[in-house]
Amino acid sequence: MDRLKNRWGDGMIFRNLSTVMSCIFIFACDNTAPPDTAKLEPITIASATKDGVVPWGMVNEVFERTNVLEKNGLRGSFVHCDDSPDLLWTMIHGDVDVGLITTGVMGSLTVAGRPYELISTSGAGGRIALMVPTDSPAQSIKDLKGARIENPILGGLLERFLSFEDLGPDDVQAIGAYRYDGSAEADMLAGKTDAIMHWDPYVERLVASGKARILVSDPYHLEIMMAASSIATRPKLGVQFLVAQREAVRFMLDHTEMVAGWYAETSGVPAADALAALPYSDIYTEGFGKDIAAVHVSPTEHHVNDLKGVVGAMGQFGVLRTIRAKVQKRGVPGLEPIESDNIDISTYINWDLPRAADAALDPNSYDPESVKVTNPKGGVPKLRCRGKKKRRRGPRGVK
Repeated sequence: MDRLKNRWGDGMIFRNLSTVMSCIFIFACDNTAPPDTAKLEPITIASATKDGVVPWGMVNEVFERTNVLEKNGLRGSFVHCDDSPDLLWTMIHGDVDVGLITTGVMGSLTVAGRPYELISTSGAGGRIALMVPTDSPAQSIKDLKGARIENPILGGLLERFLSFEDLGPDDVQAIGAYRYDGSAEADMLAGKTDAIMHWDPYVERLVASGKARILVSDPYHLEIMMAASSIATRPKLGVQFLVAQREAVRFMLDHTEMVAGWYAETSGVPAADALAALPYSDIYTEGFGKDIAAVHVSPTEHHVNDLKGVVGAMGQFGVLRTIRAKVQKRGVPGLEPIESDNIDISTYINWDLPRAADAALDPNSYDPESVKVTNPKGGVPKLRCRGKKKRRRGPRGVK
């Protein structure tokens, strides 16, 4: 938090300039003629827009509101899903070229049998935390035996947290829900539940308010998966996209307040909350205040080990089995779910595309001013998401 306070001033004051005024006063909008769209390669990008995956939400705003895709030879079409469960089903149906996802979605996609390849990892996106009210008598995980815990996280993380104190799923009353509108927090604070599994920006908001505290936390992780069919039929597409991703991240880090404002318009997450959560992401801690050389897309050994740990927990605690059963029940055409809970995630990684994208930009010659705001009001046409339009309680989420 201190890092961002130093950047934006004590108290995290956010000046809510309109995007048009931001474009005028922060830097000039692009007034050049638009590229010949007939020469641009189409690409369909899906993301979850409303459930607080802040780094990906902000990067996607740059994709939509600047020329970063066009300057890399791409014409973007966008699928806005409300949340990660809806994004998962959209990708399972094979409706997109690229998905901006978290590890729970990645693990679920592999067992569902839809052929995607992992083309980028960006490390931690924020924290997932097991939280209790500030005045709760619980001081450690072992004090939660018998507790009512709302748990939207499908990555097996609650079960792993409980195992730290030799507790298991049967030792608590886990309530499966996927809520990010403040109602889950309100229920906990009203005593309807004893604890909650939550993620940034909501974790940071609760801690900053003094209403709740963290018992234990672990990061959730950011990945990008690309349809294997897109890679096979358009081999240059992945490199073009990943170069655009690097440039979009650089732009976001250079103009965080403006992009947080864009994200707030789309997601409903206040810009101040997004800015407060951003320092818990590796994209921010590794790249803020640096040049594009600090923005990498290639998976690292550390990232891959983290992903193996999450997907391993999903297998261990029955999450992959649940996803497989849902895919079979829905009868998605052309899919044959993998009949195993032991998924080797390293076999899904495409190493060539991210390495080529990391090598494609020379930091010494790269001009960050080449990325221009071309669509400051947003409103890019959106494609249909496969998920439900509204969900309050039901299947658990997939962080």
